[in-house]
Amino acid sequence: MYNLFSFKPSSHNLDLLYNQISPPAVANAVVNTEYEVNRRLQRYVMVATYTCMGGFKLRDPLNTQLFCRSMVWGADVWPDCIAEDDLCEIDNGGCAHYCTPQGKNRYACSCQEGFNLASDAKTCKDANECAIDNGGCEQECFNTFGSFFCSCRDGFAPKDFACIGEFVQAELLGVSQAS
Repeated sequence: MYNLFSFKPSSHNLDLLYNQISPPAVANAVVNTEYEVNRRLQRYVMVATYTCMGGFKLRDPLNTQLFCRSMVWGADVWPDCIAEDDLCEIDNGGCAHYCTPQGKNRYACSCQEGFNLASDAKTCKDANECAIDNGGCEQECFNTFGSFFCSCRDGFAPKDFACIGEFVQAELLGVSQAS
């Protein structure tokens, strides 16, 4: 039996002591595995340290390692390699909704439907759909945050963007207006 702390690890004899499981691949990274002593648990732990390939960098430089415990690799935050020139990868490029890379160190922000890009080209403000052609509504248009809805005056019922009057509804139902 080996004394754990006087035992000099090598990949061959540690593989005999522990079942080795390969570390997971991280896109655009190379991995180096080694065994480290965990004195608290009094055993060796397999550690995978990731380094990003050329043109990529770690999203968080403090998160470079995964640890194998009970045949499962894990960490609080997994290493992640992002393109060095993709500004959208960091805080969404400062864009409120969408960030689209536009080449080396360039990007463009855009907004979800119902919003317009503000003058700072990053934040999104509510679009007033009712301001143009009454939003397509026949009678009343009400703007809401990120959307709108159509409404009809008393005596009319909504149908899509149109309003159907009471007399038209009666005709559609086959009810005679004359009595």
